[in-house]
Amino acid sequence: SCPSAPTSLFVSVIGPPDMPGQITGDLTVCSGVEQAYSIVPVAGALAYEWNTPAGWIGTSTTINWSGTVGSQSGEISVVAINACGPSNAQSVFVDVTRTPGQPSIINGKDTICFGVPETYNIEQIPNAVYEWTLPGDWFTPDNFQSTINCIPGTSGIISVVASTGECVSPSRTIDVVVNLAPEPIQAI
Repeated sequence: SCPSAPTSLFVSVIGPPDMPGQITGDLTVCSGVEQAYSIVPVAGALAYEWNTPAGWIGTSTTINWSGTVGSQSGEISVVAINACGPSNAQSVFVDVTRTPGQPSIINGKDTICFGVPETYNIEQIPNAVYEWTLPGDWFTPDNFQSTINCIPGTSGIISVVASTGECVSPSRTIDVVVNLAPEPIQAI
């Protein structure tokens, strides 16, 4: 019998993708805010897997990750994946500053008299500074404390936020009605 003609099969051997390049995005962030991170595409990658510190909210299988920052600092990492498995991980450390919670309810009168000094305050938040916003014609010498003394002008909204560095809480407000002083009595 005659031997059959040899057949050949070309086999291409591939491996996992290359490690992704540098992760871009803010490396100092505030808790509770939206952030985004990205890498450039990796040749041959079919998907990507991102890992973030505990408590962060968000997932992605693309070159972009976006979500909400948790309260813990830590590493963000990403791998590229193909049929042979994942690449080595690229990672970067992100430092998280805790954003203060919304200030407590503002203590103080909501109906007052024009020009009569009043005091408003909130509960102290550790390591926070405050910024009060008053109606335009009010006066206060101390709007960065948890307690303010002010001289009222016209009716309006008082609001306050707490901050730690660049991280600012949601605001707390109180709507204040200012009664004008009565007109002087005319001579009879």
